[in-house]
Amino acid sequence: MEEKTGVQVNKDHDGGKIAARRCGVLPFVFAVCAVTTVPGAPDWDTDVVQAAIAENLVRWKNDPSVNTEYTAYRVLHTGKALNMLALAAWFDNSESAMVNRILDHLRFVVAGGNEPCCRGTIAGWADNSLAQTIALARQTPPVWNGLTAIQQSRLDLLIRCLTIAGNYCQNSANNIHRCLYQTYDWRKGWNPNHQEGYVGVMAAAYVYFGGAGPVNAMLAAFDYDTYQQDLADAGFVNISTCWSASGKTLMESGGVDSGGGTTAGVRMPFTYQSNAGYGIVDYRPELLYRDLAMRMYKHTVVSGGCSGSCYIIDSTVSPYEGKSGMCYEFAAADAGGCRSSARYCYDGWCNNVLTAAGLQVFGLWGDAGMRDSIMERMQNGSGDLVYKLQHGYHGRSNGEFKDHTESSVENLGYRYVKQVYEKVVRAADDVTALKQAGRISAFTTRTGNAGRYDLAGRRLRRPVTGITCRVASRTSVRLEVCQ
Repeated sequence: MEEKTGVQVNKDHDGGKIAARRCGVLPFVFAVCAVTTVPGAPDWDTDVVQAAIAENLVRWKNDPSVNTEYTAYRVLHTGKALNMLALAAWFDNSESAMVNRILDHLRFVVAGGNEPCCRGTIAGWADNSLAQTIALARQTPPVWNGLTAIQQSRLDLLIRCLTIAGNYCQNSANNIHRCLYQTYDWRKGWNPNHQEGYVGVMAAAYVYFGGAGPVNAMLAAFDYDTYQQDLADAGFVNISTCWSASGKTLMESGGVDSGGGTTAGVRMPFTYQSNAGYGIVDYRPELLYRDLAMRMYKHTVVSGGCSGSCYIIDSTVSPYEGKSGMCYEFAAADAGGCRSSARYCYDGWCNNVLTAAGLQVFGLWGDAGMRDSIMERMQNGSGDLVYKLQHGYHGRSNGEFKDHTESSVENLGYRYVKQVYEKVVRAADDVTALKQAGRISAFTTRTGNAGRYDLAGRRLRRPVTGITCRVASRTSVRLEVCQ
């Protein structure tokens, strides 16, 4: 048994077992425990939670164009709101308004004709948020138990389809040039915004199904005709139509896609071809995330790009200048030449944060040394991105100069992703770092947030009387340790 932030897990990577302990209950991933509040639950900003509850229900449009699929009903925005609500409910599922809204979303997305096409590739911009949500929902009793058996089975079918699409586009054995709809031109080695989504889906699948073994067994058993019948029975016309464009042979046995790319199909065990120099990566969430993060936060922070033609609009300097971790697409290339784009950095960062939060709550970060290296880069790169959006960034992508600010990504789920980063991912690292630095030696690692804690790592609810507290701040998070 090893203790991680937020939960404890038993892991057997070969046998594919994972068990999550919450407040002393040890269910397998297929069961759920009746816990209402996890110690150290974040204090979410009330206005952000209320805004998320008020968002429209998630919905994808069936269309050969991936841009139409995820923009027609604004799911790039609403999906992030749902994912934040699912995280909040995992920590504290006593808020009925939040739980009920999550249930509204999940019931709607499996009603038939509202589901993602499960095409893989860049559709991960939207699809990862749903996969992460389903994994969290299965571990949140009032959510999962609030669904009918039919709704649960349809969510199970939906995450299986997302996983199959992820294996099709991201398996190291496949080098596709088209999505499963056979329309979108794509490569595995393209910039991080293309990769973060569906690699994140595979991490969520690991949690949902209980490890690499069950996922790979599900993939090996794939039968195109059976799935098409199941999709018809569920009314999942979006997936059925999309997969029909690839067909039985290409998905089961492989071949050449419409863009000349090659695939061995979807039945092989999942492994990942590193884009960060690690070779073939085993199917373990912490290794997948390490690969994503070391590329996502690759560069040393600078305040401009493209030989000075890109810059912070108000002429200030990033406070992270000179530190490691600047987002990859501030110093990248595309078909139009030099790329330095806050918008494309955000498109990769949003999924990186949601995947990191999933690993955080399920205790799948890996060893402390690897986690510390990643988190230092992530904090620098995330802080730099947020700063550039707050102050405005004059960037370049696809041969055009464009200005981006926080307002220009607000309708892409920015406030919800930022909340997840600040309240779950970054805040937990603040607590961990304080402990490792010896400033709170008796502090148990927990997923935390700005606030007061006792020496066991438990959040203290205000008002607090009869005890002494001292400030132990790091970065922008104020922590008070009390005894």
